[in-house]
Amino acid sequence: MKFALSILAVSLVMFHSNVSHADEAGRFAPLTEFEIADGRDVVANEEGKVAYTFDVDDANVSNCYDACAKAWPPILVKDVSVLKEPMGSTKRKDGTLQLTLEGQPLYFYAGDKKPGDINGDGLGNVWHIIVD
Repeated sequence: MKFALSILAVSLVMFHSNVSHADEAGRFAPLTEFEIADGRDVVANEEGKVAYTFDVDDANVSNCYDACAKAWPPILVKDVSVLKEPMGSTKRKDGTLQLTLEGQPLYFYAGDKKPGDINGDGLGNVWHIIVD
């Protein structure tokens, strides 16, 4: 996984302005490795907002909409041409493109308030941070 996170960090730095997350600010959110308080490296944006996967998703298919997507905003991609493996995208029902890592759609958690928060990790036994 360390190799995958290294590729992730390099490829996402290359398209800094092409990824955004669906939150109230609508800011761009490039992803990279981020060390959380317990010393683990996770995937997060530059502000330390950690990315999650959802066990209920299928490969390259998001199953998080409506109330789920309000609590777990999908990480959206504007320009897929700059994505490099293991990064990719999947089309959501509204036509937007959601960022994937090794085919897993990625999300942020609305309950994470501070950099490095992982309040959503393990929720319902279906939400997980991406750890190296």
